[in-house]
Amino acid sequence: MTDKTTKTSNSKPKYKAVNPKTFADMYNNTAPNYNELCKGESVSLDTNNSAVKDWLRNNIITKEI
Repeated sequence: MTDKTTKTSNSKPKYKAVNPKTFADMYNNTAPNYNELCKGESVSLDTNNSAVKDWLRNNIITKEI
């Protein structure tokens, strides 16, 4: 029998607000993952969401490496 290695890390990218204070001032709690992004936490976001697309295009959020 051969050993198969499984990928255990989450392959979904995480995003973080560039400036959490500015993010909190510009958006409200209807934004996806608003509370976490305002705290400066990294979150998984749906990149098909139009708001998320705009945030990425305007450098409001960045992809965590």
